[in-house]
Order: sequence, then structure tokens, then C-alpha cells
Amino acid sequence: MTSLSIVIMAHPDREENATKLSQDLGAKIVWDEEGPANKDPMRRWRTGRRCWETVRDMGSEWSMVLQDDAIVCRDFHEGMEAVLDYFPDGGLVSPYTGTGRPDQKAVRRATAIAGQRNESYLCTRSLNWGVAITAPTEEIDGMLDWCSESIHNPKNYDFRIGLYFRDVKGWCTWHTYPSLVDHPESGSLIGNDGVPRVAYNFLGEENSALDVDWSRVPKSGLDIRLPSRVRTPIISGRRKVN
Repeated sequence: MTSLSIVIMAHPDREENATKLSQDLGAKIVWDEEGPANKDPMRRWRTGRRCWETVRDMGSEWSMVLQDDAIVCRDFHEGMEAVLDYFPDGGLVSPYTGTGRPDQKAVRRATAIAGQRNESYLCTRSLNWGVAITAPTEEIDGMLDWCSESIHNPKNYDFRIGLYFRDVKGWCTWHTYPSLVDHPESGSLIGNDGVPRVAYNFLGEENSALDVDWSRVPKSGLDIRLPSRVRTPIISGRRKVN
């Protein structure tokens, strides 16, 4: 089975949930050490970068950074390893598909198709949510270098990562269906409330990810490449990596 390491990106205000996740998943916590939460994107990037550096050095084939407000199903770690067995060529994989924003028209269409076809995966053009991001460990150094360029300083942590994999690697984002992760109702630490932060079709805390039939892939397969007609320009001016 594919190996996966998980690190939890956490703020002390969410110590209780972060500690529970750490105990349940056997995952290391990387703390935001810069005081009260605020909207500074560079601060979140600094913490996020430390998370990716930490998980990179754990030696697994795949790496995940999971945020401290996540709610996960039973057997989450083992279930994600089962999912990743179906991505031998790598890819950007998320166990969460969210309501509220962004691009909800396309998201609703993708979830409806997955449900109608009884498929366990759906695809979006780019990464839309940062609650749980999974990537091949061998891609982390390139991602961190690109995302740390000063041109990206105003961008949020998850948006930078999504841009790298979409615009530099030319990858779409695959999501599990059902979602294996959800958000609590406690809201955002940085004031992004007012928009629903819940998952489509969450499997549930009491249900096991190992009970899902992950072999139900779309007939077209799990191609990680964006169709060339929808690729976007390189924001930093670097050549696309194939």
C-alpha cells in the first residue's frame, strides 16, 4: 500500500481539536507561534511552509497537511492510503469538497455526476480548499520554492499551492467522494464567517474510510493532467513543468 505521512497545521486557539487529531491519527503538530490569529497571508504561509518541510522529511511517498479544525472519519489515514493507491502517477488529492465557495456551479455539477455514476472521485480545475491537501512528497521542494517567491506574498496559503499545481505542473485536483473531512460549526479564526464551511457528502465521524469502494474510478480514469484548452498562463513567468 502507498505510504502517507500527515502533519497538522495548528494555532493554539484550536489546541483541543489539534491534539485530538494528533492522537487519533498519530500525526505531528506544527504550531503557529506568532501570537493571536490574524489575516496576514505571509504568516499563514510561514506556518504552512514549516508544515510541508516537516512532513517532507518523514520519508513517505505522499504527504498531507491537515488543518486544526478538521473533522475526520474513522480510519482516515488508512483510507487515504487506499485512495492514493489509485494515483500511481502522482497528483493533487483532496479528501474534502466544500460548499459555499468558490466556483459552486462547477462543484455542484461534479458532485452530481459522481453521485449519479456511483463514482468515488470527482475532479476540479484547481484546488479550492486547504483543510486537507495531499501531494507526492517528491513535489514538495519545487512547490515551496515557487510558492515562496515574493510575487505570491499577497496570496493565501492554499491558493498559492493550488496555483503551483495547476499553472506550473498542469494538474487538476481530484477529490474523494464522499468527503472524508469536514469542518466544525465553530467558524474561522480570521473572520471568514458568513459562508458555509461544510463538506458535500461527508462520510461521517463514525464511518470508516475503509468501507468505501475506492475502485469506483470514472470510466475516463484518474488523469491528473489538465486538458490543454483550460491551462492558464504561468503567473511567475517560469516554464511549465511536465
